[in-house]
Amino acid sequence: MIKASTGSRHHAAAIAGLVAISSPSLPAGAAPDAPPDAPSAPAPGGAEARPGGEETAARDSARWHFDKGLSLYDAGAWDAAYAEFLRSRSLHPTRAATQNAALCLRRLRRYDEELEMLELLLAFPELTAPERAWTERELAAVRGLVGSLVLDVAEPGAAISIDGRARGATPAPAPLRVPAGSRVVRVFKPGFAPAEVRVDVAGGQSVPVRIQLTPLVHSGWIRVEEVAGKVLDVVVDNVVVGKTPWKGLVPPGEHVVFLRGESRGEGRLGTQPAPASVRLNQVTDLKLLAERLSAALRVEPTPASASVVIDGVGVGRGSWDGALRPGVHRVAIAAEGFVPQARDVTLRESAREVLRAALEPVQGPPLWWAQARPFVEAEGYLGVLPGFGGDVAGRCAGSCSAPPGLAFAALGRAGYRLPAGVLLAVEAGYLTARQTIAGRPEAVTPTGLAPNPGTADDTLLLRGALLGVSPGVRLDSPVPLTLALGAGAFLGTLVDRRAGRFTPRSGSPYEAGATEALAAQGLYVAPEVQVRARLGERLELGAGVRAIVVVLPRQPRWAPEERYVLAGSDGQGRFPEARVSGTVLTAFTPGLVALYEF
Repeated sequence: MIKASTGSRHHAAAIAGLVAISSPSLPAGAAPDAPPDAPSAPAPGGAEARPGGEETAARDSARWHFDKGLSLYDAGAWDAAYAEFLRSRSLHPTRAATQNAALCLRRLRRYDEELEMLELLLAFPELTAPERAWTERELAAVRGLVGSLVLDVAEPGAAISIDGRARGATPAPAPLRVPAGSRVVRVFKPGFAPAEVRVDVAGGQSVPVRIQLTPLVHSGWIRVEEVAGKVLDVVVDNVVVGKTPWKGLVPPGEHVVFLRGESRGEGRLGTQPAPASVRLNQVTDLKLLAERLSAALRVEPTPASASVVIDGVGVGRGSWDGALRPGVHRVAIAAEGFVPQARDVTLRESAREVLRAALEPVQGPPLWWAQARPFVEAEGYLGVLPGFGGDVAGRCAGSCSAPPGLAFAALGRAGYRLPAGVLLAVEAGYLTARQTIAGRPEAVTPTGLAPNPGTADDTLLLRGALLGVSPGVRLDSPVPLTLALGAGAFLGTLVDRRAGRFTPRSGSPYEAGATEALAAQGLYVAPEVQVRARLGERLELGAGVRAIVVVLPRQPRWAPEERYVLAGSDGQGRFPEARVSGTVLTAFTPGLVALYEF
Protein backbone atom coordinates (compact mmCIF):
# COMPACT_ATOMS: atom_id res chain seq x y z
CA MET A 1 0.00 0.00 0.00
CA ILE A 2 1.36 3.43 -0.92
CA LYS A 3 1.94 5.87 1.92
CA ALA A 4 1.48 9.65 1.93
CA SER A 5 3.56 11.59 4.38
CA THR A 6 2.03 15.04 4.33
CA GLY A 7 3.94 16.19 7.37
CA SER A 8 7.25 16.03 5.51
CA ARG A 9 6.24 18.10 2.50
CA HIS A 10 8.02 21.26 3.53
CA HIS A 11 11.19 19.90 5.05
CA ALA A 12 14.42 21.44 3.83
CA ALA A 13 16.12 18.20 2.88
CA ALA A 14 16.87 17.49 -0.75
CA ILE A 15 14.06 15.94 -2.77
CA ALA A 16 14.19 12.19 -2.62
CA GLY A 17 12.13 9.47 -4.20
CA LEU A 18 11.69 7.00 -1.34
CA VAL A 19 8.19 5.48 -1.41
CA ALA A 20 7.08 4.12 1.94
CA ILE A 21 5.35 0.72 1.54
CA SER A 22 3.12 -0.87 4.12
CA SER A 23 4.83 -4.00 5.40
CA PRO A 24 5.29 -5.84 8.70
CA SER A 25 8.42 -3.82 9.37
CA LEU A 26 8.35 -0.27 8.00
CA PRO A 27 11.52 1.66 7.29
CA ALA A 28 12.57 4.08 9.94
CA GLY A 29 10.70 7.35 9.71
CA ALA A 30 7.92 5.93 7.52
CA ALA A 31 4.57 7.64 7.71
CA PRO A 32 1.47 5.85 9.00
CA ASP A 33 -0.83 4.01 6.61
CA ALA A 34 -2.70 6.04 3.97
CA PRO A 35 -5.24 5.16 1.24
CA PRO A 36 -3.66 3.24 -1.64
CA ASP A 37 -4.38 6.06 -4.09
CA ALA A 38 -2.91 8.84 -1.99
CA PRO A 39 0.23 10.53 -3.37
CA SER A 40 3.58 9.87 -1.78
CA ALA A 41 5.93 12.44 -0.36
CA PRO A 42 9.69 11.87 -0.33
CA ALA A 43 10.92 10.48 2.92
CA PRO A 44 13.60 12.64 4.57
CA GLY A 45 17.06 11.28 4.33
CA GLY A 46 16.07 8.83 1.58
CA ALA A 47 18.36 7.15 -0.85
CA GLU A 48 17.93 9.95 -3.36
CA ALA A 49 18.72 12.83 -1.00
CA ARG A 50 22.01 14.64 -1.41
CA PRO A 51 24.46 14.20 1.52
CA GLY A 52 24.96 17.31 3.55
CA GLY A 53 21.59 18.81 2.59
CA GLU A 54 23.01 20.88 -0.29
CA GLU A 55 20.67 21.05 -3.31
CA THR A 56 21.22 22.28 -6.82
CA ALA A 57 18.87 24.83 -8.43
CA ALA A 58 17.32 22.04 -10.50
CA ARG A 59 16.57 20.00 -7.39
CA ASP A 60 15.12 23.03 -5.64
CA SER A 61 12.84 23.65 -8.58
CA ALA A 62 11.91 19.99 -8.77
CA ARG A 63 10.99 20.01 -5.08
CA TRP A 64 8.87 23.15 -5.56
CA HIS A 65 6.88 21.55 -8.40
CA PHE A 66 6.57 18.34 -6.37
CA ASP A 67 5.06 20.17 -3.38
CA LYS A 68 2.72 22.09 -5.64
CA GLY A 69 1.61 18.80 -7.16
CA LEU A 70 0.80 17.42 -3.70
CA SER A 71 -1.38 20.45 -2.92
CA LEU A 72 -3.21 20.20 -6.22
CA TYR A 73 -3.77 16.48 -5.70
CA ASP A 74 -5.30 17.16 -2.27
CA ALA A 75 -7.61 19.73 -3.96
CA GLY A 76 -8.76 17.14 -6.52
CA ALA A 77 -7.05 18.92 -9.45
CA TRP A 78 -5.47 15.71 -10.74
CA ASP A 79 -4.74 17.00 -14.24
CA ALA A 80 -2.85 20.01 -12.89
CA ALA A 81 -1.14 17.85 -10.25
CA TYR A 82 0.03 15.45 -12.97
CA ALA A 83 1.59 18.34 -14.87
CA GLU A 84 3.51 19.40 -11.74
CA PHE A 85 4.77 15.87 -10.98
CA LEU A 86 5.78 15.50 -14.63
CA ARG A 87 7.69 18.81 -14.44
CA SER A 88 9.37 17.66 -11.24
CA ARG A 89 10.43 14.41 -12.95
CA SER A 90 11.89 16.29 -15.90
CA LEU A 91 14.07 18.37 -13.54
CA HIS A 92 15.09 15.52 -11.27
CA PRO A 93 13.56 12.02 -11.73
CA THR A 94 12.51 10.47 -8.42
CA ARG A 95 10.46 7.47 -7.44
CA ALA A 96 7.96 9.60 -5.52
CA ALA A 97 7.26 11.95 -8.44
CA THR A 98 6.97 8.98 -10.81
CA GLN A 99 4.58 7.12 -8.53
CA ASN A 100 2.44 10.20 -7.87
CA ALA A 101 2.25 10.97 -11.59
CA ALA A 102 0.95 7.41 -12.09
CA LEU A 103 -1.70 7.96 -9.38
CA CYS A 104 -2.86 11.15 -11.12
CA LEU A 105 -3.17 9.30 -14.42
CA ARG A 106 -5.29 6.65 -12.71
CA ARG A 107 -7.65 9.35 -11.42
CA LEU A 108 -7.83 10.77 -14.94
CA ARG A 109 -8.55 7.31 -16.36
CA ARG A 110 -5.60 7.63 -18.72
CA TYR A 111 -4.69 4.02 -18.09
CA ASP A 112 -2.33 3.61 -21.03
CA GLU A 113 -0.17 6.48 -19.78
CA GLU A 114 -0.39 5.14 -16.21
CA LEU A 115 0.94 1.82 -17.47
CA GLU A 116 3.95 3.57 -19.03
CA MET A 117 4.57 5.55 -15.85
CA LEU A 118 4.47 2.40 -13.69
CA GLU A 119 6.98 0.77 -16.03
CA LEU A 120 9.26 3.78 -15.50
CA LEU A 121 8.82 3.37 -11.75
CA LEU A 122 9.74 -0.30 -11.99
CA ALA A 123 12.94 0.67 -13.80
CA PHE A 124 14.37 2.49 -10.75
CA PRO A 125 17.23 0.19 -9.65
CA GLU A 126 16.96 1.20 -5.98
CA LEU A 127 13.36 -0.03 -5.55
CA THR A 128 12.98 -2.11 -2.42
CA ALA A 129 11.34 -5.53 -2.56
CA PRO A 130 8.01 -4.26 -1.10
CA GLU A 131 8.03 -1.32 -3.51
CA ARG A 132 8.68 -3.61 -6.46
CA ALA A 133 5.91 -5.98 -5.36
CA TRP A 134 3.41 -3.11 -5.11
CA THR A 135 4.40 -1.75 -8.53
CA GLU A 136 4.07 -5.16 -10.16
CA ARG A 137 0.59 -5.62 -8.62
CA GLU A 138 -0.46 -2.24 -9.98
CA LEU A 139 0.94 -3.08 -13.38
CA ALA A 140 -1.04 -6.33 -13.50
CA ALA A 141 -4.25 -4.49 -12.58
CA VAL A 142 -3.77 -1.69 -15.10
CA ARG A 143 -2.92 -4.05 -17.96
CA GLY A 144 -6.50 -5.31 -17.78
CA LEU A 145 -7.70 -1.78 -18.54
CA VAL A 146 -5.41 -1.19 -21.51
CA GLY A 147 -5.48 -2.53 -25.05
CA SER A 148 -3.31 -1.79 -28.04
CA LEU A 149 -3.72 -0.81 -31.67
CA VAL A 150 -1.49 -2.26 -34.38
CA LEU A 151 -1.61 0.32 -37.17
CA ASP A 152 -1.11 -0.74 -40.76
CA VAL A 153 -0.66 2.40 -42.85
CA ALA A 154 1.14 2.06 -46.18
CA GLU A 155 2.25 5.70 -46.30
CA PRO A 156 5.26 6.54 -44.07
CA GLY A 157 5.52 9.86 -42.31
CA ALA A 158 1.80 10.28 -41.64
CA ALA A 159 0.90 11.92 -38.33
CA ILE A 160 -1.06 9.72 -35.92
CA SER A 161 -3.59 11.07 -33.43
CA ILE A 162 -5.68 8.96 -31.04
CA ASP A 163 -8.49 10.72 -29.20
CA GLY A 164 -6.86 14.06 -29.95
CA ARG A 165 -3.45 13.03 -28.55
CA ALA A 166 -0.47 13.01 -30.90
CA ARG A 167 1.05 9.51 -31.07
CA GLY A 168 3.94 9.98 -33.47
CA ALA A 169 4.13 9.13 -37.14
CA THR A 170 3.85 6.08 -39.35
CA PRO A 171 5.20 3.49 -39.30
CA ALA A 172 4.56 3.12 -35.58
CA PRO A 173 7.55 1.29 -34.09
CA ALA A 174 5.33 -0.73 -31.76
CA PRO A 175 1.65 -1.30 -30.97
CA LEU A 176 0.09 1.85 -29.54
CA ARG A 177 -1.39 1.43 -26.10
CA VAL A 178 -4.85 2.89 -25.53
CA PRO A 179 -7.38 2.75 -22.69
CA ALA A 180 -10.06 0.11 -23.22
CA GLY A 181 -13.17 1.51 -24.86
CA SER A 182 -14.11 3.31 -28.04
CA ARG A 183 -11.18 5.17 -29.59
CA VAL A 184 -10.98 7.56 -32.55
CA VAL A 185 -7.84 7.18 -34.69
CA ARG A 186 -6.87 9.93 -37.13
CA VAL A 187 -4.05 9.76 -39.67
CA PHE A 188 -2.92 12.74 -41.73
CA LYS A 189 -0.28 13.31 -44.39
CA PRO A 190 -0.04 16.30 -46.72
CA GLY A 191 -1.26 15.40 -50.18
CA PHE A 192 -3.65 12.76 -48.88
CA ALA A 193 -7.21 12.90 -47.62
CA PRO A 194 -7.28 12.63 -43.81
CA ALA A 195 -8.48 9.24 -42.60
CA GLU A 196 -10.44 8.63 -39.43
CA VAL A 197 -11.70 5.35 -37.96
CA ARG A 198 -13.42 4.42 -34.70
CA VAL A 199 -12.12 1.31 -32.99
CA ASP A 200 -13.54 -0.56 -29.99
CA VAL A 201 -10.78 -2.05 -27.83
CA ALA A 202 -11.17 -4.42 -24.89
CA GLY A 203 -8.71 -4.62 -22.00
CA GLY A 204 -5.73 -6.79 -22.92
CA GLN A 205 -6.82 -6.92 -26.58
CA SER A 206 -4.55 -6.09 -29.50
CA VAL A 207 -6.59 -4.79 -32.43
CA PRO A 208 -5.18 -4.53 -35.96
CA VAL A 209 -6.22 -1.29 -37.69
CA ARG A 210 -5.68 -0.95 -41.41
CA ILE A 211 -5.96 2.59 -42.74
CA GLN A 212 -5.73 3.41 -46.42
CA LEU A 213 -4.74 6.97 -47.23
CA THR A 214 -6.21 8.22 -50.49
CA PRO A 215 -4.19 10.70 -52.59
CA LEU A 216 -5.97 14.00 -52.99
CA VAL A 217 -7.36 14.44 -56.47
CA HIS A 218 -9.13 17.69 -55.62
CA SER A 219 -7.41 19.84 -53.03
CA GLY A 220 -6.46 23.25 -51.83
CA TRP A 221 -3.73 24.60 -49.56
CA ILE A 222 -3.53 25.97 -46.06
CA ARG A 223 -0.60 28.24 -45.29
CA VAL A 224 -0.07 28.98 -41.59
CA GLU A 225 2.28 31.59 -40.16
CA GLU A 226 2.83 32.81 -36.63
CA VAL A 227 2.87 36.61 -36.81
CA ALA A 228 5.86 37.02 -34.48
CA GLY A 229 7.84 34.25 -36.18
CA LYS A 230 7.62 31.80 -33.29
CA VAL A 231 8.07 28.13 -34.12
CA LEU A 232 5.03 26.23 -32.84
CA ASP A 233 3.18 23.04 -33.67
CA VAL A 234 0.48 23.42 -36.32
CA VAL A 235 -2.64 21.39 -35.51
CA VAL A 236 -5.10 20.82 -38.38
CA ASP A 237 -8.33 18.95 -37.64
CA ASN A 238 -6.91 17.73 -34.33
CA VAL A 239 -3.68 16.33 -35.85
CA VAL A 240 -0.19 17.85 -35.52
CA VAL A 241 0.92 18.32 -39.13
CA GLY A 242 4.15 20.30 -38.74
CA LYS A 243 5.73 23.48 -37.41
CA THR A 244 5.20 27.10 -38.33
CA PRO A 245 5.58 28.34 -40.98
CA TRP A 246 3.66 25.47 -42.64
CA LYS A 247 1.93 24.91 -45.94
CA GLY A 248 0.11 21.73 -46.90
CA LEU A 249 -2.50 20.18 -49.16
CA VAL A 250 -5.91 19.50 -47.63
CA PRO A 251 -9.33 18.57 -49.06
CA PRO A 252 -11.61 21.47 -50.00
CA GLY A 253 -14.06 22.33 -47.23
CA GLU A 254 -14.06 23.48 -43.62
CA HIS A 255 -11.06 22.83 -41.36
CA VAL A 256 -9.96 23.87 -37.88
CA VAL A 257 -6.43 25.13 -37.21
CA PHE A 258 -4.63 26.16 -34.04
CA LEU A 259 -1.06 26.49 -32.80
CA ARG A 260 0.47 25.11 -29.64
CA GLY A 261 3.89 24.85 -28.03
CA GLU A 262 6.08 26.19 -25.24
CA SER A 263 8.67 28.90 -24.96
CA ARG A 264 11.24 29.52 -22.26
CA GLY A 265 10.13 32.40 -20.11
CA GLU A 266 6.66 32.53 -21.63
CA GLY A 267 5.40 29.07 -20.78
CA ARG A 268 2.62 27.53 -22.79
CA LEU A 269 1.90 29.36 -26.03
CA GLY A 270 -0.77 28.84 -28.64
CA THR A 271 -3.88 30.15 -30.32
CA GLN A 272 -7.57 29.55 -29.94
CA PRO A 273 -9.08 27.17 -32.58
CA ALA A 274 -9.66 29.07 -35.83
CA PRO A 275 -11.84 28.01 -38.79
CA ALA A 276 -10.26 27.72 -42.23
CA SER A 277 -12.39 27.49 -45.35
CA VAL A 278 -10.41 25.89 -48.18
CA ARG A 279 -11.44 26.17 -51.83
CA LEU A 280 -10.38 23.98 -54.72
CA ASN A 281 -6.89 24.82 -56.05
CA GLN A 282 -6.66 27.92 -53.85
CA VAL A 283 -4.43 28.88 -50.94
CA THR A 284 -6.03 29.83 -47.63
CA ASP A 285 -3.64 32.02 -45.63
CA LEU A 286 -3.84 32.05 -41.84
CA LYS A 287 -1.72 34.51 -39.89
CA LEU A 288 -2.11 33.59 -36.24
CA LEU A 289 -0.72 35.47 -33.27
CA ALA A 290 0.41 33.16 -30.49
CA GLU A 291 -0.34 34.22 -26.97
CA ARG A 292 0.27 32.82 -23.55
CA LEU A 293 -2.57 30.40 -22.95
CA SER A 294 -2.40 29.72 -19.25
CA ALA A 295 -5.46 27.47 -19.09
CA ALA A 296 -6.17 24.13 -20.71
CA LEU A 297 -9.23 22.03 -21.45
CA ARG A 298 -9.71 18.39 -22.32
CA VAL A 299 -13.11 17.32 -23.66
CA GLU A 300 -13.98 13.61 -23.49
CA PRO A 301 -17.39 12.97 -25.08
CA THR A 302 -19.41 9.79 -24.98
CA PRO A 303 -19.99 8.40 -27.56
CA ALA A 304 -16.46 8.79 -28.85
CA SER A 305 -17.75 9.78 -32.29
CA ALA A 306 -19.51 12.92 -30.98
CA SER A 307 -18.61 16.25 -32.53
CA VAL A 308 -17.15 18.98 -30.30
CA VAL A 309 -17.65 22.72 -30.81
CA ILE A 310 -15.76 25.24 -28.67
CA ASP A 311 -16.84 28.89 -28.74
CA GLY A 312 -18.69 28.31 -32.00
CA VAL A 313 -15.76 26.62 -33.77
CA GLY A 314 -16.04 22.91 -34.54
CA VAL A 315 -12.83 21.20 -33.41
CA GLY A 316 -13.60 17.69 -34.66
CA ARG A 317 -15.06 14.45 -33.42
CA GLY A 318 -14.02 12.63 -30.29
CA SER A 319 -11.68 13.81 -27.54
CA TRP A 320 -10.09 17.25 -27.83
CA ASP A 321 -7.17 18.55 -25.79
CA GLY A 322 -5.76 22.04 -26.04
CA ALA A 323 -4.76 25.29 -24.41
CA LEU A 324 -7.26 28.14 -24.11
CA ARG A 325 -7.50 31.59 -22.56
CA PRO A 326 -8.69 31.76 -18.95
CA GLY A 327 -12.35 32.60 -18.70
CA VAL A 328 -15.70 31.18 -19.74
CA HIS A 329 -15.89 28.98 -22.83
CA ARG A 330 -18.97 27.47 -24.45
CA VAL A 331 -18.64 23.78 -25.30
CA ALA A 332 -21.29 22.06 -27.41
CA ILE A 333 -21.33 18.30 -28.01
CA ALA A 334 -23.60 16.45 -30.43
CA ALA A 335 -23.96 13.02 -32.03
CA GLU A 336 -26.60 11.48 -34.22
CA GLY A 337 -29.17 9.61 -32.16
CA PHE A 338 -28.26 11.46 -28.92
CA VAL A 339 -29.55 14.56 -27.15
CA PRO A 340 -27.00 17.37 -27.71
CA GLN A 341 -25.42 19.18 -24.76
CA ALA A 342 -24.01 22.68 -24.38
CA ARG A 343 -22.07 23.73 -21.28
CA ASP A 344 -20.21 26.78 -20.07
CA VAL A 345 -16.77 25.88 -18.70
CA THR A 346 -14.84 28.35 -16.59
CA LEU A 347 -11.07 27.96 -16.94
CA ARG A 348 -8.87 29.42 -14.23
CA GLU A 349 -5.37 30.82 -14.63
CA SER A 350 -2.75 28.02 -14.70
CA ALA A 351 -5.49 25.40 -14.35
CA ARG A 352 -6.50 22.49 -16.51
CA GLU A 353 -10.09 21.25 -16.66
CA VAL A 354 -11.44 17.95 -17.93
CA LEU A 355 -14.99 17.97 -19.28
CA ARG A 356 -16.54 14.52 -19.54
CA ALA A 357 -19.91 14.64 -21.26
CA ALA A 358 -22.02 11.53 -21.69
CA LEU A 359 -24.85 12.20 -24.13
CA GLU A 360 -28.24 10.67 -23.47
CA PRO A 361 -29.73 8.59 -26.30
CA VAL A 362 -32.74 10.11 -27.99
CA GLN A 363 -35.89 8.37 -26.81
CA GLY A 364 -36.96 7.39 -30.28
CA PRO A 365 -39.27 4.69 -31.57
CA PRO A 366 -38.79 1.11 -30.43
CA LEU A 367 -36.29 -1.04 -32.30
CA TRP A 368 -38.95 -2.90 -34.27
CA TRP A 369 -40.25 0.42 -35.61
CA ALA A 370 -36.78 1.77 -36.29
CA GLN A 371 -36.18 -1.24 -38.56
CA ALA A 372 -39.38 -0.62 -40.56
CA ARG A 373 -38.95 0.00 -44.27
CA PRO A 374 -41.40 2.31 -46.07
CA PHE A 375 -42.94 1.20 -49.35
CA VAL A 376 -45.44 2.30 -51.98
CA GLU A 377 -47.48 -0.03 -54.17
CA ALA A 378 -49.64 0.32 -57.27
CA GLU A 379 -52.31 -2.28 -58.08
CA GLY A 380 -54.64 -2.77 -61.03
CA TYR A 381 -57.45 -5.39 -61.05
CA LEU A 382 -59.96 -6.51 -63.69
CA GLY A 383 -62.51 -9.17 -62.84
CA VAL A 384 -66.16 -10.13 -62.56
CA LEU A 385 -69.16 -9.02 -60.53
CA PRO A 386 -71.67 -11.94 -60.36
CA GLY A 387 -74.61 -9.56 -59.99
CA PHE A 388 -76.00 -6.46 -58.35
CA GLY A 389 -78.93 -8.30 -56.79
CA GLY A 390 -81.88 -6.25 -55.57
CA ASP A 391 -85.17 -6.03 -57.51
CA VAL A 392 -83.51 -5.42 -60.88
CA ALA A 393 -80.83 -8.07 -61.46
CA GLY A 394 -82.09 -10.25 -58.62
CA ARG A 395 -85.52 -10.91 -60.20
CA CYS A 396 -84.35 -11.68 -63.68
CA ALA A 397 -86.07 -14.93 -64.69
CA GLY A 398 -87.46 -16.72 -67.72
CA SER A 399 -86.40 -15.03 -70.94
CA CYS A 400 -84.57 -12.33 -68.94
CA SER A 401 -80.80 -12.27 -69.41
CA ALA A 402 -78.41 -11.09 -66.66
CA PRO A 403 -74.82 -12.22 -67.37
CA PRO A 404 -72.12 -11.41 -64.80
CA GLY A 405 -70.79 -7.90 -64.92
CA LEU A 406 -67.25 -6.56 -65.20
CA ALA A 407 -65.40 -4.87 -62.36
CA PHE A 408 -62.21 -2.81 -62.45
CA ALA A 409 -60.24 -1.47 -59.48
CA ALA A 410 -57.11 0.69 -59.34
CA LEU A 411 -55.46 1.21 -55.95
CA GLY A 412 -52.41 2.79 -54.44
CA ARG A 413 -50.95 1.70 -51.09
CA ALA A 414 -48.29 3.24 -48.86
CA GLY A 415 -46.97 1.93 -45.60
CA TYR A 416 -44.19 0.17 -43.73
CA ARG A 417 -42.84 -3.34 -43.75
CA LEU A 418 -41.91 -4.25 -40.19
CA PRO A 419 -39.61 -7.05 -39.02
CA ALA A 420 -41.05 -10.56 -39.43
CA GLY A 421 -42.83 -9.43 -42.60
CA VAL A 422 -45.70 -7.53 -40.96
CA LEU A 423 -47.21 -4.87 -43.25
CA LEU A 424 -49.01 -1.72 -42.14
CA ALA A 425 -50.44 0.44 -44.90
CA VAL A 426 -53.17 2.81 -45.99
CA GLU A 427 -54.81 2.59 -49.38
CA ALA A 428 -56.89 4.68 -51.73
CA GLY A 429 -58.42 3.65 -55.00
CA TYR A 430 -61.28 3.66 -57.48
CA LEU A 431 -63.83 0.93 -58.17
CA THR A 432 -66.20 0.66 -61.11
CA ALA A 433 -68.56 -2.22 -61.95
CA ARG A 434 -71.05 -2.65 -64.81
CA GLN A 435 -73.83 -5.17 -65.51
CA THR A 436 -76.50 -5.31 -68.26
CA ILE A 437 -79.92 -6.95 -67.68
CA ALA A 438 -82.00 -7.55 -70.84
CA GLY A 439 -85.65 -8.57 -71.29
CA ARG A 440 -86.66 -8.07 -67.71
CA PRO A 441 -90.45 -7.98 -67.09
CA GLU A 442 -91.42 -4.45 -66.12
CA ALA A 443 -94.41 -2.10 -66.21
CA VAL A 444 -95.18 1.61 -66.51
CA THR A 445 -98.08 2.86 -64.43
CA PRO A 446 -99.92 5.84 -66.05
CA THR A 447 -101.41 8.31 -63.64
CA GLY A 448 -104.83 7.04 -62.47
CA LEU A 449 -104.74 3.99 -64.78
CA ALA A 450 -103.73 0.37 -64.65
CA PRO A 451 -100.07 -0.55 -65.33
CA ASN A 452 -98.88 -0.95 -68.91
CA PRO A 453 -97.00 -4.30 -69.12
CA GLY A 454 -93.78 -4.78 -71.03
CA THR A 455 -90.06 -5.57 -70.80
CA ALA A 456 -87.09 -3.38 -69.92
CA ASP A 457 -83.33 -3.40 -70.38
CA ASP A 458 -81.18 -1.99 -67.52
CA THR A 459 -77.54 -1.00 -67.52
CA LEU A 460 -76.26 -0.72 -63.94
CA LEU A 461 -73.04 1.22 -63.37
CA LEU A 462 -71.38 1.47 -59.94
CA ARG A 463 -68.58 4.03 -59.49
CA GLY A 464 -66.83 5.23 -56.34
CA ALA A 465 -63.73 5.76 -54.20
CA LEU A 466 -62.16 3.28 -51.79
CA LEU A 467 -60.42 4.79 -48.73
CA GLY A 468 -59.07 2.52 -46.02
CA VAL A 469 -56.28 0.64 -44.29
CA SER A 470 -54.59 -2.53 -45.40
CA PRO A 471 -52.64 -4.57 -42.81
CA GLY A 472 -50.96 -7.71 -44.02
CA VAL A 473 -48.11 -10.17 -43.73
CA ARG A 474 -45.39 -11.30 -46.10
CA LEU A 475 -44.51 -15.00 -46.08
CA ASP A 476 -41.13 -15.64 -47.71
CA SER A 477 -41.14 -19.42 -47.45
CA PRO A 478 -41.70 -21.70 -49.25
CA VAL A 479 -43.45 -19.39 -51.76
CA PRO A 480 -43.13 -15.60 -51.35
CA LEU A 481 -46.77 -14.81 -50.64
CA THR A 482 -48.30 -11.59 -49.37
CA LEU A 483 -51.63 -11.74 -47.57
CA ALA A 484 -53.49 -8.51 -46.88
CA LEU A 485 -56.93 -7.34 -45.81
CA GLY A 486 -58.12 -3.93 -46.97
CA ALA A 487 -61.06 -2.29 -45.21
CA GLY A 488 -62.59 1.14 -45.18
CA ALA A 489 -65.21 3.41 -46.67
CA PHE A 490 -66.83 3.26 -50.10
CA LEU A 491 -68.14 6.58 -51.42
CA GLY A 492 -69.91 6.31 -54.79
CA THR A 493 -73.01 6.36 -56.97
CA LEU A 494 -75.10 3.70 -58.70
CA VAL A 495 -76.59 4.62 -62.07
CA ASP A 496 -79.53 2.71 -63.64
CA ARG A 497 -80.06 3.48 -67.35
CA ARG A 498 -83.42 1.91 -68.18
CA ALA A 499 -85.24 1.58 -71.48
CA GLY A 500 -88.22 -0.65 -72.46
CA ARG A 501 -91.28 -1.36 -74.66
CA PHE A 502 -94.76 -1.24 -73.11
CA THR A 503 -98.39 -1.72 -74.23
CA PRO A 504 -101.07 0.89 -73.31
CA ARG A 505 -104.89 0.37 -73.30
CA SER A 506 -105.07 1.30 -77.00
CA GLY A 507 -102.84 -1.68 -77.87
CA SER A 508 -100.22 0.40 -79.76
CA PRO A 509 -96.81 -0.32 -78.06
CA TYR A 510 -94.58 2.59 -77.07
CA GLU A 511 -90.99 2.92 -75.85
CA ALA A 512 -90.11 4.62 -72.59
CA GLY A 513 -86.88 5.08 -70.63
CA ALA A 514 -85.12 7.05 -67.90
CA THR A 515 -81.83 7.29 -66.04
CA GLU A 516 -81.55 7.35 -62.26
CA ALA A 517 -78.33 8.23 -60.38
CA LEU A 518 -78.47 7.07 -56.79
CA ALA A 519 -76.10 7.57 -53.86
CA ALA A 520 -74.21 4.38 -52.93
CA GLN A 521 -72.23 4.79 -49.71
CA GLY A 522 -71.08 2.20 -47.26
CA LEU A 523 -68.11 0.04 -46.28
CA TYR A 524 -65.83 -2.34 -48.08
CA VAL A 525 -63.69 -5.30 -47.15
CA ALA A 526 -61.06 -6.58 -49.58
CA PRO A 527 -58.99 -9.69 -48.76
CA GLU A 528 -56.20 -10.35 -51.22
CA VAL A 529 -53.27 -12.65 -51.93
CA GLN A 530 -50.21 -11.69 -53.98
CA VAL A 531 -47.14 -13.41 -55.39
CA ARG A 532 -44.26 -11.01 -56.08
CA ALA A 533 -40.74 -11.38 -57.45
CA ARG A 534 -37.94 -8.97 -56.54
CA LEU A 535 -36.29 -7.11 -59.40
CA GLY A 536 -33.22 -5.36 -58.06
CA GLU A 537 -32.78 -4.17 -54.50
CA ARG A 538 -36.01 -2.23 -54.08
CA LEU A 539 -38.52 -3.10 -56.83
CA GLU A 540 -40.96 -6.01 -56.78
CA LEU A 541 -43.46 -7.03 -59.48
CA GLY A 542 -46.15 -9.65 -59.19
CA ALA A 543 -49.75 -10.72 -59.54
CA GLY A 544 -52.60 -11.07 -57.12
CA VAL A 545 -56.28 -11.73 -56.60
CA ARG A 546 -58.53 -9.40 -54.60
CA ALA A 547 -62.11 -9.95 -53.58
CA ILE A 548 -63.85 -6.61 -53.07
CA VAL A 549 -66.98 -6.81 -50.92
CA VAL A 550 -69.02 -3.59 -50.79
CA VAL A 551 -71.68 -3.33 -48.10
CA LEU A 552 -74.46 -0.74 -48.67
CA PRO A 553 -76.53 -0.39 -45.48
CA ARG A 554 -79.03 1.89 -47.32
CA GLN A 555 -79.82 0.18 -50.59
CA PRO A 556 -80.17 2.49 -53.62
CA ARG A 557 -83.84 2.62 -54.69
CA TRP A 558 -85.67 3.78 -57.80
CA ALA A 559 -87.97 6.56 -56.53
CA PRO A 560 -91.10 6.68 -58.76
CA GLU A 561 -92.36 9.98 -57.37
CA GLU A 562 -89.28 11.73 -58.69
CA ARG A 563 -89.14 10.29 -62.22
CA TYR A 564 -91.99 10.40 -64.82
CA VAL A 565 -91.94 8.90 -68.31
CA LEU A 566 -94.24 9.24 -71.33
CA ALA A 567 -96.69 6.33 -71.30
CA GLY A 568 -97.79 6.57 -74.95
CA SER A 569 -101.50 7.33 -75.42
CA ASP A 570 -102.04 6.92 -71.66
CA GLY A 571 -100.17 10.15 -70.83
CA GLN A 572 -97.52 10.24 -68.10
CA GLY A 573 -96.48 7.25 -66.08
CA ARG A 574 -93.93 6.01 -63.59
CA PHE A 575 -91.80 2.93 -63.07
CA PRO A 576 -92.57 1.14 -59.82
CA GLU A 577 -90.40 1.59 -56.75
CA ALA A 578 -87.57 -0.98 -56.69
CA ARG A 579 -84.23 -1.75 -55.02
CA VAL A 580 -81.60 -1.22 -57.70
CA SER A 581 -78.99 -3.32 -55.85
CA GLY A 582 -78.70 -5.67 -52.95
CA THR A 583 -77.01 -4.93 -49.62
CA VAL A 584 -73.79 -6.79 -50.46
CA LEU A 585 -71.92 -6.53 -53.78
CA THR A 586 -68.92 -8.80 -54.38
CA ALA A 587 -66.33 -8.56 -57.15
CA PHE A 588 -63.56 -11.08 -57.79
CA THR A 589 -60.60 -9.32 -59.47
CA PRO A 590 -57.22 -10.76 -60.48
CA GLY A 591 -54.59 -8.19 -61.36
CA LEU A 592 -51.00 -6.94 -61.41
CA VAL A 593 -49.04 -5.25 -58.64
CA ALA A 594 -45.80 -3.24 -58.44
CA LEU A 595 -44.08 -2.41 -55.14
CA TYR A 596 -41.15 -0.09 -54.45
CA GLU A 597 -39.41 -0.26 -51.07
CA PHE A 598 -37.33 2.66 -49.83
